[in-house]
Amino acid sequence: MFTNSSPRRRILIGLLFLLCMILAAEYLVGWQAILVPWSSLQPVQLVVAVILVLISYGIRTLRLVFFFSRELRDYFSSALKLMLIHNFCNTLLPIRTG
Repeated sequence: MFTNSSPRRRILIGLLFLLCMILAAEYLVGWQAILVPWSSLQPVQLVVAVILVLISYGIRTLRLVFFFSRELRDYFSSALKLMLIHNFCNTLLPIRTG
C-alpha cells in the first residue's frame, strides 16, 4: 500500500490518523472522563507499570527471536517492532473477532 510513497507522506498520513483518533476520543467520550482515573495514580505506580510492560514486550520478543533463531538471529529490533505493531493492531481492530 505504501511501498512507493515517500517517508514524508507516510508520516503525514500517520499524523492525520493520530489527529482523527484524538478528535474521536474527545467527541465520543471526552478527555476529562478518560484522564480522571489516571489522576488517582501515584507516579511510582505508573513507573512500575511502564517498566513491567516494557519487560513483558522484551520477553515476548526474545521468545519470538529464540523460536525463529535462524531467521531472526541479529534482528531483535525488527522483531520488537513486529511485536509492537501486532499488539497495536490487535488493540485497535477488535472488530476482526466478530
